[in-house]
Amino acid sequence: MIQRELRKLILPLLLPALLLHVVFFAIPVLNAFYYSLTSWSGITPEKEFVGLANYVRAFSDRTMITALENICFFGVFGFVLVFPLSLLFAVILEGNPPFARVLKFVIFAPTLLSVVVTAVLWGSIYNPVIGLLNETLRGIGLAGWTQPWLGRRSAALPAITVAMMWQGLGTYVILFLAGLQKIPRSFYEAAELDGADAWQQFWLVKLPLLWDVVQILVVLWVINAVQAFALIFVITRGYPNVVEVLGTYIYWAGFQGQSIGYASAMGVIMFVLVLAFSLLVNRLMRRETIEY
Repeated sequence: MIQRELRKLILPLLLPALLLHVVFFAIPVLNAFYYSLTSWSGITPEKEFVGLANYVRAFSDRTMITALENICFFGVFGFVLVFPLSLLFAVILEGNPPFARVLKFVIFAPTLLSVVVTAVLWGSIYNPVIGLLNETLRGIGLAGWTQPWLGRRSAALPAITVAMMWQGLGTYVILFLAGLQKIPRSFYEAAELDGADAWQQFWLVKLPLLWDVVQILVVLWVINAVQAFALIFVITRGYPNVVEVLGTYIYWAGFQGQSIGYASAMGVIMFVLVLAFSLLVNRLMRRETIEY
């Protein structure tokens, strides 16, 4: 009887969340698919149906191809930096060193800042005239290394990746640390009895049991790289078109270029990329589940 009454509550409890999902996600996504098949400025009510013309234009658009290349750079270069560092800090914090509180503050404090604040902060650091980075290089006798860090694509890509990593590092450290603390101590004790040193314990015990956490974090990083917008948009506000990603190009095409149809097509492409990359990562990183 009680179970039957509880089942009656499922739909009423889920209905508010379902309505919000439909209104703020499902309907906008369907509208984006529809607009991507039209030529519409977003101002006039007339929409001309053009079929797949916007998609053909997108894949022949050199700027969009460059945006995709930049996303790949953020994804790969950021992955190479953020994952070893976050895992290293998590392992250090797991050991509860004397400086753990200070290290936690240094790592986790940036995650409390908004993306806009982070972008303004790093934009001032990279300022070519009064920025902290160039001033430091001049102070230590490396004036030849100074440059407009956000003025050239070759320098702006790694510079922005560092800013993204600085803000997101704390989140990855927290998740790695949670995964490490979940591993039973008996596993380490058994490894010690078998003669495994600290390095062997890391490779043979910690890393395999953290694989599920790594899989989730890779998906999160891929999604963040593909959907990057706010930080890049704000940090490059004085250097337009230096580093273009899909998010910023969609903004310029839709609101500055008054081409909502074309912007919607690129939005659909972004949606498909996120879905495809997520499924691909899950497929490639699938391992047998280890219960403990």
